[in-house]
Amino acid sequence: MTDHGVVQAFPDALHSFGGKGGIPKDADFKVIYGMEAYLVDDSRPIAAGATSERCTDPVVVFSSVTTGRSPYVHKMIELAAIRIEEGRMTDRFYTLIDPKEPIPFTTEQQTGITDEMTEGAASLGKAVYAFLSFAEGAYLAAYDAPYEYSFLEHAVMQTGSTLRNVHVDIPGIVKLLIPDLGKMRFERLAKAMRVDCKGIFRAMDRAECMANVYLKLLDMMEEEGIEYLRDLNVRSGASVESVLQSPYYHAIILAKNETGRRNLYTLVSLSHLQYFRKRPRIPKSELVKYREGLILGSACSAGELYQAILHGAPDARISEIAEFYDYLEVQPAGNNAYLLRDSQSGIRGTADLQEINRKIVKLGEQFGKMVVATSDV
Repeated sequence: MTDHGVVQAFPDALHSFGGKGGIPKDADFKVIYGMEAYLVDDSRPIAAGATSERCTDPVVVFSSVTTGRSPYVHKMIELAAIRIEEGRMTDRFYTLIDPKEPIPFTTEQQTGITDEMTEGAASLGKAVYAFLSFAEGAYLAAYDAPYEYSFLEHAVMQTGSTLRNVHVDIPGIVKLLIPDLGKMRFERLAKAMRVDCKGIFRAMDRAECMANVYLKLLDMMEEEGIEYLRDLNVRSGASVESVLQSPYYHAIILAKNETGRRNLYTLVSLSHLQYFRKRPRIPKSELVKYREGLILGSACSAGELYQAILHGAPDARISEIAEFYDYLEVQPAGNNAYLLRDSQSGIRGTADLQEINRKIVKLGEQFGKMVVATSDV
């Protein structure tokens, strides 16, 4: 029994099928008590990879335009960046990139970038090489840095190199310093920081806007005594407000014994009383704390493992996610056919859905995890 966010059906199940202590009356029938949770990863750092870097070190604020959300399927067609040193903008970088294929109509309509504009532009390899030269000796910062960095990292991998720059998520800093701001949509963030944006659909407009935001954040970080990038990660911690503002993923939690059932009840109480915003959220930190007696499954296409694979997360990140769960799940292609109707998903056909399932099975084999076939039956 895995209702969304609640365990309200447990008493009826116990009275209908169980005896004292949940021992089944019928030896051939067993109730598995569980829940489909809304899990928030509150362990993700604001400054990924930060060690000894200072906030005042050179930083490159960058932005790209892509044809969709998956770096494995979609293409980067524009890349822009602004370099900040000693509290001021010192240099700019801009390039169009030839995707070697037609630009989707929706992308062209939204951005104004046409096939004619990108034809004969820099190749992905040349664009990335030029960007890395521009960003040498600096850490990176961006709006939605994990997404931007995933495209950049994939592009660098295609050239046979490895991207190792520290990357900072600008909305993460704003959430830390202005916790009551709420949702961090691009325009809302800029308005809250009192920065005017020329536009939000072209790479240079977005990079310039976020560079101005970052200059203000540098002043705020100095006032707060935040000297090193790693301090951002330490201070962000697992605050209630950060959990309420973060994205959530589906996860299956099963109770394997009485201890697990009690811990599940504790997590349900916390999610409804302390971490509720539109959904009863469970931070990973709380799940780790009360994990005894629980079995954790990676859930459906709304789970963080599936989403990481779908959006082309680095293999190291996918492996990190897979290791967290006790068992992994795959579902029939029909369950996830809705992704075929989403032009931004990167799913071009049923074969792509099947390939994701194969990757999950391989991860199970790699990490010794049971892989379970489930469905919305």
